[in-house]
Amino acid sequence: MRSKMAALNKPRNTRLIHDAPPIPSLTPEALPSRDHRGGVRPAAATRRAPHSPRSSSPTIPAFTILLLAAALAPAAIVDRIAIAVGNHAIKDSDITRELRVVSFLNRDKLDLSPAARKAAAQRLIDQSLVRRDIELARVQEADPKQADQLLAQIRKLYPTEAAFQEAMRRYGVTLDEVRRALVWQLTVLRFTEQRFRPGANITDQQIRQYYEQHHTELHDIGIEKARQQILQTLLGERVNEEFYAWLDESRKQTPIRYLEEDLK
Repeated sequence: MRSKMAALNKPRNTRLIHDAPPIPSLTPEALPSRDHRGGVRPAAATRRAPHSPRSSSPTIPAFTILLLAAALAPAAIVDRIAIAVGNHAIKDSDITRELRVVSFLNRDKLDLSPAARKAAAQRLIDQSLVRRDIELARVQEADPKQADQLLAQIRKLYPTEAAFQEAMRRYGVTLDEVRRALVWQLTVLRFTEQRFRPGANITDQQIRQYYEQHHTELHDIGIEKARQQILQTLLGERVNEEFYAWLDESRKQTPIRYLEEDLK
């Protein structure tokens, strides 16, 4: 994660989740995403322009550390572990699934190239660190009903249910994988709001400075009318900064072992 969530109007958090710009609820509160890590397009993706309002966005598929075995196969087929993050494992299949689900949510061309896999692996490392802290802090998982509401909005992007099902088939994702990705994104948003927003304070001077620099983009509506929008924008930036500082420090303190050198 070197950005927060899908487009917070494309915030920096894309390191953690999938970007789904067309879905309003996924924009402002979502984690900002960092451009250099790739991932969900600025829907939690890139840092938004200073004058753009905050949005919340919804993740990244959770992964299991168990090795997979082929059912009904005469011999076990091992799903190779690619990266060890502390005592958690990221498998090759996790990386592929991440790429497929993110591409589906962003409606991007599926890219399974080495460069894309490397970027996805870095996002999964970030997600692993966040997941660990979410579990330690006992942050409650997002309500699946919220994810279903987002899923309903995604469905509306397609003319028919058959077209939606065909898109999932083309990207190689299942409905359950998409739903779990949305639940994860919403859970990460909840985590960042609970952990980093309480300490984010914005002064009147900062609000005035922001208005003076961006009054044209704000259509010169006056500082009082723009105050709430500016406050939310600045709070979002502050939360993102705190989140990424914490994430970078977590990386430094966590042993990360690459079993596939090309993912470094």
